[in-house]
Formats: sequence, structure tokens, C-alpha cells
Amino acid sequence: MPPAESDALAQAASFRMHLTTIGYDYLLHRQLFGEFLDAIVPLAEQIPSLVFHSRTDAQIELSYLGQGYCIWHRYDGESKTSTLRSVVKTPGDNGGYAPRHSLTMDKSGNLARPNEKPIWSVRGGSERAFYYLLLGQ
Repeated sequence: MPPAESDALAQAASFRMHLTTIGYDYLLHRQLFGEFLDAIVPLAEQIPSLVFHSRTDAQIELSYLGQGYCIWHRYDGESKTSTLRSVVKTPGDNGGYAPRHSLTMDKSGNLARPNEKPIWSVRGGSERAFYYLLLGQ
């Protein structure tokens, strides 16, 4: 086999491995976001003014004290972290959103405010992280 062909095959194999790693990391982060959602949805039974409306693998819509919110999940393949961002639904016909708070999540499920050390874990700290996303506290 000529060297050019073997180089092309090696590059293709390397690229496939890179895509597989990205896919695995992406799915891992989606699973961790699902665990976060599984932990916070039962809060509606304890807090009468908290209502969850819809849930997908990338966001959850809710209302708290009559105000509409969304929490969005976005995976960044370069940094291999996710961002959980809360937004407030703005009043009016345009249906826009105003950003509130955000957290970053690593592949171990550790949650941190932007540019800070992790302070919560998805496994055990989701409720506190949820209150931060909603209220900033």
C-alpha cells in the first residue's frame, strides 16, 4: 500500500475515534442533565407555586410564582463541558427570553458557577443548583 493511502486511512481512523469520543461525551452530558431534571421535578409536590410544563432532553419549561422560566442545556464539545442556563420568559406577544443565571457541568456531573470551582454535584446537589438557576441564591 502506498504511504499516501495508509496516511489517509490513519487520518480517517483518527477522525472516527474523535467523533466517537465526542458522541460519548455528548450522551454522557445528556444523561447527567436528565438526572438533574429527575431530581428537581419532584420539587413541584413540595412547592405549590412551582409548576413544570414540558421537558425535553435539552430543556425544561416551568413557572414559579406565575413567572415563566426555561432551563436550557447546551454541550460544548471543545471544552467538554455543558452549560445549564436559566432564562425568564418576557411578557408580551414576542415570547422572548431574558437570561438569568448559568452553571457549568463537567463530565463527572459537578456543577459550578462560571469561572469558579464546582460547588454542587448532579447526584445530591441538584436542588440547590436549581434554586441558584432560578433565584441566583
